[in-house]
Amino acid sequence: MISAIVVGALLTARPGIGSNTDCPSSTDIESNLSVLLPGDMAQAGTALVSTVPEGLLVELRPENLAFWVQRRVAVGSSCEERARAAAVVIATWWPVETVLPTQVKANSEARVARESPHRIAVSAGGFASLISGGIAAGARIEAAWLPWGRAFGFRLALSETAAQGGNLGQGQAHWTRSSAEIGPTYARSILRLDGGLVGSLVWVEGSGHIVNQESSGAAVGATSGLRAGWAWGRTLPWLELRGIWWPQSQQIYISNPSTTVRTVRSIPHGELQVGGGVAFNFL
Repeated sequence: MISAIVVGALLTARPGIGSNTDCPSSTDIESNLSVLLPGDMAQAGTALVSTVPEGLLVELRPENLAFWVQRRVAVGSSCEERARAAAVVIATWWPVETVLPTQVKANSEARVARESPHRIAVSAGGFASLISGGIAAGARIEAAWLPWGRAFGFRLALSETAAQGGNLGQGQAHWTRSSAEIGPTYARSILRLDGGLVGSLVWVEGSGHIVNQESSGAAVGATSGLRAGWAWGRTLPWLELRGIWWPQSQQIYISNPSTTVRTVRSIPHGELQVGGGVAFNFL
């Protein structure tokens, strides 16, 4: 019965109203919208209303435009208030079929284009790298481009992990890693999932040996991360769990010149990172 009411509203209203909840229902939103936006002035299309942790998410999808717009509004628990707020958002941002002077129409189209869901997000944060029972601190900066409905996109990140390692032979050996990550990303509600390739440079340094040496090497691997973020305006604090896999073997060794015996330590193939930070969203 509820689905029939929603479908009926979508077929008769201009714009058609859909809601994933009864508070507010599509009927209540349409009732408020009929006063604010006359049907003979509005372009055809659909407006979809859904609940999000901070209030309501309104998706505006005019039929004659190649893109659609999202708006978030913070509201209370009153269904009447929520319906009124959703109607105001739709009436404010929905395009109307009116004849405008050329210059004014050009300005209106430019304004709508700026509200399209092409978004760039820049974030920075820190993490703890868990590897072979040890913990090392790290930092990451990231840029994400989300051109398709703020859902699918691409990300590029740079990270630096502090020294890891420990005893090796009569002394110690530690390594640090600088990495670059690139790959696709998908965001849904407060969650974001990403994957991709990661390349890194590893610097190794010995200490406490008769002769201490330094060395470096490159490694290529794969990464996947799960992030949860909570929007606060254009600021998005987040928490993240990330895994990295290095398929090739990397080893650190020391040689005893008198016995020609080598002591070897392998750098682990897998790495788990737990971190958090903040992102800034730009249209």
